[in-house]
Amino acid sequence: ETFMELELKKACLDAYETGGEWTLTQEETAETIVPDYCPDIARIIHTGGNVYIHSREVRDGKAAVSGTVRVSVLYTPEGEGGVRTLEFSMPFTVESDHRSLDGCVFLMADTEVEALESRMLNPRKIFTHCKLAARLTGYRKAPLCFAADVTAGDPLCVEKRQEQQRAILLTHILEKDFTFTGELELSPGRDGAAELLSRQVRSTITETKLVGNKLIFKGLFGVSALYRTAEGQCRTVTGELPFSQIMEIETEDESATADLHLQLTGMDLQTDGNDPEGREIDLTLYFHASALLCREQEAELLTDLYSTAFEVTY
Repeated sequence: ETFMELELKKACLDAYETGGEWTLTQEETAETIVPDYCPDIARIIHTGGNVYIHSREVRDGKAAVSGTVRVSVLYTPEGEGGVRTLEFSMPFTVESDHRSLDGCVFLMADTEVEALESRMLNPRKIFTHCKLAARLTGYRKAPLCFAADVTAGDPLCVEKRQEQQRAILLTHILEKDFTFTGELELSPGRDGAAELLSRQVRSTITETKLVGNKLIFKGLFGVSALYRTAEGQCRTVTGELPFSQIMEIETEDESATADLHLQLTGMDLQTDGNDPEGREIDLTLYFHASALLCREQEAELLTDLYSTAFEVTY
């Protein structure tokens, strides 16, 4: 009986796969004293907040996300008319309590406020309760390995069949921090802003494009703010500001597609100090962009083989 070995030639394509998805909730509370320069609180009108993510990491299969909730409490002051605002930050850390993301090297964290409320303890102190929801997605390296060919000497009389296949793979994960500056102008005839009371920002990606080794993405920041006029009236201003950013990548495959995620890491809105009428609002946004790049790759697979001289046992 003749026994000879055939050796399969393996090929691997670099790729990532989703290593786990998890939703965690976190509750934070804070007692805040009204600063001396602010009047006593008569009644709380509304509490709003923006989430800023400072760090996210996977360590030993456990996820940790930390940041702050920037809270704005609107209230009517004791013995005065109009509306005032009290602003403060609530730091938070969301951690998974078990190793649900083993082997993951990248963490996506979409964190938002589920509930936020404040109540008055006394005219100089408030209690705030915040409930956060963090949707975590971990990614780990997972090369696609397959048999591409076979090594066999001529005496074995091996015949083989190979097929071309296509695979869509997540090949690159990119990250970058950006700063965006812009300006909101109040329309003619509207009262100027003496003080900004609260602000909200939402982002929308409208276009992604690969050009050479650069990923270009464009979108809109939707900004809304509540402000107090010099006469004490409350007004709102909204606007959409276009933005465009560039990320460099290692590949030059322009057929790849990109899935973009933006996470706010900070925000600063204030009236322009050079504009005494308060008709211009300066805006600075800090955000973290994550891009998942998928591309279609060709692979030659060994699908069958046999020998015309010997019986083949796999």
